[in-house]
Amino acid sequence: QTCALPICITPHMAQVLTTTEDGGFFGHRGFCIDCIRGAAVDNLKQGRFARGASTITQQLVKNLFFVEREKTISRKVQEAVVTWQIERTLKKEQILELYLNILELGPRIYGIKAAASHFFGREPKDLTLLQTIWLGSIIPNPRSFYHQFHDGHMSDNWRAFLCSLEI
Repeated sequence: QTCALPICITPHMAQVLTTTEDGGFFGHRGFCIDCIRGAAVDNLKQGRFARGASTITQQLVKNLFFVEREKTISRKVQEAVVTWQIERTLKKEQILELYLNILELGPRIYGIKAAASHFFGREPKDLTLLQTIWLGSIIPNPRSFYHQFHDGHMSDNWRAFLCSLEI
């Protein structure tokens, strides 16, 4: 377990987040230029915002400071300025802690502590690797993926998929 943060989490949680959400989290300063470039090319080809390139810090900023989900150039510039300031002010562990505390993980389920309790009846530090991978798998759209978990158990198909991942 990792208790450097005020919330004690399993060491798997940071590994899962940095694998699924932001592989360069501990190495960049809030932005993944290659990801932004790739998303910009795809978005221009499709003529719309079809693909994002947000880092964990950018997701934190979006969730903390911008209620509306509009995707405009001016909004992205505002998010970039706040992201830059947060990266200059906080340590990576603090950013990760904030992110884990506000992250939506299901309908009206916010934060890793609430999610661990709701889905598994555990503290975040006691989650298994598979439980942690499952939580990481629903982050892109937790309300849509919520159905993969029924009555305290993952569906067999979803479990098989998660077990096939290399984290």
